[in-house]
Amino acid sequence: MTTAVAAGPAVRADIQISGRYLRDATSVHLVRDPAADKTFEIGVKEHFVLVRLDGVTSREEIAEAYGRTFGRSLGSAAWQQLLGLLAARGLIEGARRRRSIRRRRPGANSSAARCGWSVTPRPPRPACTASSGSHSGADSSSPRARRFC
Repeated sequence: MTTAVAAGPAVRADIQISGRYLRDATSVHLVRDPAADKTFEIGVKEHFVLVRLDGVTSREEIAEAYGRTFGRSLGSAAWQQLLGLLAARGLIEGARRRRSIRRRRPGANSSAARCGWSVTPRPPRPACTASSGSHSGADSSSPRARRFC
């Protein structure tokens, strides 16, 4: 007999997630929301969680994999903070984008600050041309990684 496990949240199907890039010796990934025409920069830990939010994998399974990879567990406060950030940006299925996102003062003692979560808006980039070729440094091993400029 099998036990039903509640499905986890899912990233919207149209969201584009880049491979890994280096920015000032730090690995980052780009997340593009084509509906809002916005691009965000996220860190490696956020990317790890984001690509696993497929609506099938449970939060517990993602948390276990996160703990094995980063040596740190994801508690309920960290989940709430991360999912709140993603929902506020409109990146989660069924979440409505907030018109304004309340900004915390720098150094605020939040679970996001303690966990190092960061979803930073990126300035607009110029459109790509057909002759742009491949992106060196991109890591396309992620199951949800999609190329974009």
